[in-house]
Amino acid sequence: MCFGLLLITGVASADAYDHKMTVSPSSQSGDPEEQLQYTITIENTGDNDDTYDMSVTNSTIPTGYTAFILPSTLSVEEDESGTATLFIKIANRTTNTAEGGDTAQVSFKSKSQNSASGGKTKTQTASLTVNNVYGTTLTPSEGEKTVDPNENVKFMVSVKNSGGNTEDSVTISFTANGVDSWDITPQPSTLTLDINEVGFFNLSVTPDIEAIAGLKSISIVSTSEDGQTVSSTSVTVKVNQLPALQVDKVGSSSKDVEAGKRVYYSFEVTNKGNAVDTFNLAVDTSTLPSGWDASLDQDKISNLGVDDNITLTDVLVVKAPEDAAADVETQIIVTISSDYNASINSTYTSRTTVLQNYEPKLAIQGEDTQSAKPEEQVNFTIKITNDGNGEDDISLSLI
Repeated sequence: MCFGLLLITGVASADAYDHKMTVSPSSQSGDPEEQLQYTITIENTGDNDDTYDMSVTNSTIPTGYTAFILPSTLSVEEDESGTATLFIKIANRTTNTAEGGDTAQVSFKSKSQNSASGGKTKTQTASLTVNNVYGTTLTPSEGEKTVDPNENVKFMVSVKNSGGNTEDSVTISFTANGVDSWDITPQPSTLTLDINEVGFFNLSVTPDIEAIAGLKSISIVSTSEDGQTVSSTSVTVKVNQLPALQVDKVGSSSKDVEAGKRVYYSFEVTNKGNAVDTFNLAVDTSTLPSGWDASLDQDKISNLGVDDNITLTDVLVVKAPEDAAADVETQIIVTISSDYNASINSTYTSRTTVLQNYEPKLAIQGEDTQSAKPEEQVNFTIKITNDGNGEDDISLSLI
């Protein structure tokens, strides 16, 4: 009988080392400089445990991007699955590979460390699309300008496509409080700018004719074509104070006065300027006749509001001298001037006429008693004196 030994030497089964690789999601979108993550799943379909080297195909990484896999080595038991993460960081928005709408496909592979025993290498691709992003920067050439009511001033403002990765059609608008009657216009109101391009516009501002003096802040807004991305800056308009006033008489400005007596005048002052103002009052005594006196009960109106008025009752006092002649007329001028600008003033003029004082006096010169025979005539000499302050016609009669 013959006995023998059979030695079988062979190669491992074709299914000893095999796997599947998938990626999820297969495609994403992201902004410039955003880092995207993809989940790589390795399913060990072989008959043995296996370890895989994970790597990115560098030639598929776009300029300015970075891509890597963690962990770089993945061990997976038989009939089990393991995961790794692919990280892809998109380039800066100014890179020509990261403009809005650009696409990229990054390839990567999993290589079995048992390739000599039939282990496989698998390849997959992760895709991405670069989002459109927007952003602008507004810079006024001057932050503040001064203007009179109803006059125009312009602010030159630059707008830069400083945050976008695509051409942007920018709309210019503004917001401000208390400017409903102002004329404010961006010129032009839209600009189309490439990446990092700078454009210019003027903000034309005309305060209305009744604009109140002071500072007014205007917010300038640029809105990108997505309708959501906005940028803003502000400028300040300083409206000059333009003082003005109106003086109106209260009652009569022409009155009669007895010699040695006083007469009083009243008037109203209205602030017609565009800011709260204080007004100073002064009597012009340069042409005042000798012996006459004119004075004010108050010489200042403090903090009178815009369009507010005040009545100064009996504020001007005029006194005639004791020896004032009848029918003499005296004109008194009161000047009311702005404390902000003394050259802005108005006047009130009074006219005072001296009343005639009628005071005739009679006196008998010589004896006031005489005797006479019947039918004999006697004569008395009467002295007539006008002690009044004006010419008079005096009549005599017997009582």
